[in-house]
Amino acid sequence: MTQSSDSESPSRDTIKPQPRGIDRPQTPGIPARPIDAPRSSTQYAPIEPERSKAPLTPQSTTASAHAAPDVNDAEEADDEVAAPRTPWSLREKLTAIVIVAVIVLCGGMLAPGWFAPGTAEPRIIDEPELPLQHGQLTLTAASADWATLDENGKPNWEPSLQLEVAPGSSGVLRVFFYDVNGRQKGDTLNLVVRDGAFTETGNAQLTTRSTAGIDSMLVIKDVQVRGDEFWSVRVMSGPSTRAGIDEFTEMTHLRIPWDIQPAATK
Repeated sequence: MTQSSDSESPSRDTIKPQPRGIDRPQTPGIPARPIDAPRSSTQYAPIEPERSKAPLTPQSTTASAHAAPDVNDAEEADDEVAAPRTPWSLREKLTAIVIVAVIVLCGGMLAPGWFAPGTAEPRIIDEPELPLQHGQLTLTAASADWATLDENGKPNWEPSLQLEVAPGSSGVLRVFFYDVNGRQKGDTLNLVVRDGAFTETGNAQLTTRSTAGIDSMLVIKDVQVRGDEFWSVRVMSGPSTRAGIDEFTEMTHLRIPWDIQPAATK
């Protein structure tokens, strides 16, 4: 009985004890390392598995958009050009055109009452403060009225201007007549003055008229009743008859009263 039990467990006698201080191999083919052996000073970080790049989602895009801006992004934003303005609509363009047209129309109606810098009289007046001087020409008298002319039995009313120059005056006077709406009426007149006399008359006095006037007494009576609309005459002084308007300086701008003078033969 004793022999059979010993023969049935022979493995106990064949197992050899492992020496102390030596690790048991973990992988076949790799020798064991002593437990107390010093380890290498070189440390190796564990290798992490590579992470897959997930596609961007709307949530991730929104989160990155609300993130704090980078300094470089702020500098680039400063260099960006402002977005172009939205073009005007047709209604806005028409509104702007109407506004400009109204301004131009009002300016055209008030133009006769405006004067260039350096003029003698800043507004339309009834009587100037005499004498009026510009350069070598001096006016000692200036007045305006209406002259009634008889043309073959038909009356016609034309604005008239009376002038007088001082002795020794020389230069050119340019005359403009305007109606109640501020539009020039008739021709522009150039009056030459030499050595204290008008070359047209040979003396210091001159009466001249507009080449256009009023041929209806009804029109005259109508404006006389209203009393707030007048014709006017503008007198400017310049160096010669060929000089441009920018070379002339205004001396006076007179309102023509509605006093009707006796008829005269034209």
